[in-house]
Amino acid sequence: MNDNKISELHRLAEIGKLSGGFIHDLANHITMMSLSLDRVEESLLRDQEQIREHAAESARVRKNIKYFVEAMRKHIRGNDIPCYFSIEKKLRELVTLFKYKAEKEHVTINVSVDISIRNSGKCLRLYGSRVRFNQLFSNLISNAIDSFGLSEGVKKRHVSIKIKKKSVKGVDHAVISVEDNGLGIDPKNKDRIFETFFTTKKDGKGVGLGLATVKEIVEKDFSGSISFTSTPGKGTTFSAYLPLRSLTKLTGPSRPNPNKLS
Repeated sequence: MNDNKISELHRLAEIGKLSGGFIHDLANHITMMSLSLDRVEESLLRDQEQIREHAAESARVRKNIKYFVEAMRKHIRGNDIPCYFSIEKKLRELVTLFKYKAEKEHVTINVSVDISIRNSGKCLRLYGSRVRFNQLFSNLISNAIDSFGLSEGVKKRHVSIKIKKKSVKGVDHAVISVEDNGLGIDPKNKDRIFETFFTTKKDGKGVGLGLATVKEIVEKDFSGSISFTSTPGKGTTFSAYLPLRSLTKLTGPSRPNPNKLS
């Protein structure tokens, strides 16, 4: 088999893996739209203002699905153009999309930014694919909400998303943590948690692609790393370390306009 054939097979294999993750993540968006439409139905006999609010939320999710599908199409074709974007802005947008899923599970979600970043007067910006960033944290947020399962023992269910800046081996990194106080991960499963098709979810609710996709995006798309800590009965924290690329190091046609921030 010649090199061109091998290269093509590798490309098709990558598209296959990407498609699996895409379908998994698309299901998250469709679930959110379904929940929003359920809220519209519940509001029909009550408050007209609530109907408008929930209908607007459904429209936002529909728009996000359209953007997500188009962005994935570009990614598969190889023309998904990276750019600088605000980490906090993107995470707050995701929290809005997960609003109704969280409410249904009686979970509160908050985003916090380290005081040192606030005091700098500048938002923390990352360079890369926005759609892959959204995939990464959609999976982590969704898993955090699901972490409470059927447990009635946790009265105050919360998911905390924390943004910090840290130097790792002389390189500035954005450290983004997604923390829950859910059921935690069984110690016997910790070594397999990032394996493709490994899942602890019951009744077909998981296919084991979420965390495998998370790890791949962190390492391949953002040249970063991810770690987690978990205590059964107390919760889990996933922390993604994403290197911050300096604008001065980007030259030529790929160098983005610093005045254009997504």
